[in-house]
Amino acid sequence: MIGIVTGQTVRINVVNTIGDPDILPTPVTLKFLNSAGRVIGAERTTNLRPGRSVSLDLNADTLELGSGVRYQLRV
Repeated sequence: MIGIVTGQTVRINVVNTIGDPDILPTPVTLKFLNSAGRVIGAERTTNLRPGRSVSLDLNADTLELGSGVRYQLRV
């Protein structure tokens, strides 16, 4: 779990480290979950080709947190 407060952005990065370009892309879904396991913010689903990367950001300002409130997330 990670914590985020107003004014911060958290990022998930995923890299497909397979070096063979002939290997089929790997399906991946990136998402942030709250402490109850519910999806927070946008999800991103893609087929990740070998040697490529994908990321997803979540800005705490979009969560409408109160001042000084720390929000716990899972990725």
